[in-house]
Amino acid sequence: MLSNGSEYEVYTLLNGNLQSQHPEYKGRVHMKPDLLRMGRAELEISNVKISDSGSYRCLIKMGGADYKQATLSVKAPYKIKTHVKELHKNADHKDAELSCESEGYPPVQVLWRDGNDQDLSKKASSKHSVTADQLFHISSLLIVNASSNNTYHCIFWNETMEETYNASLRIPAMLRPYLNEENEVHINEDDGKGSAVAGGGSFKWKNPPVPDPGIDVG
Repeated sequence: MLSNGSEYEVYTLLNGNLQSQHPEYKGRVHMKPDLLRMGRAELEISNVKISDSGSYRCLIKMGGADYKQATLSVKAPYKIKTHVKELHKNADHKDAELSCESEGYPPVQVLWRDGNDQDLSKKASSKHSVTADQLFHISSLLIVNASSNNTYHCIFWNETMEETYNASLRIPAMLRPYLNEENEVHINEDDGKGSAVAGGGSFKWKNPPVPDPGIDVG
């Protein structure tokens, strides 16, 4: 029984020979003959898909019948891509657009925090969609003042996940203006390089988030 509610025979052996194989698993599943000769049946699935998640029942008929059941839960880790884009407004004010996106499974909630652990999630715009491979494609945008020297964290979070995925972003120095005594706009003179570091599990919560009831992350 798969997670989508369907039930069918995945792989059938008769007298040690392949009798039938479901098209969804063709070329992706097999059993080792040497283990069968030892009375042990192991089904190996390669190129695992999200749709493979579900309960699998091994049924052996030899005189009588016996079966064992196992549950497979497939996960796909999120690898976050980030980008910082300059948004022009006027001569003395500029905004920067911070973005992060990724694909993975299970579904997650996107949270934004700054270096002071201030929650900025409500100021962000996030989109969720499902790919042909049943992965969740997540993208999120946050607009901040380009003069900020803060660090921003884009966090992919699911309370049932053992790991939290996050990316840290900083606005490149070349985009950060400052005002001198005559209120003229200048650009900071340093290497002009920003930073965006993605990783998993390294973000430390000062104030744990509250799940958004409008997003299914189960």
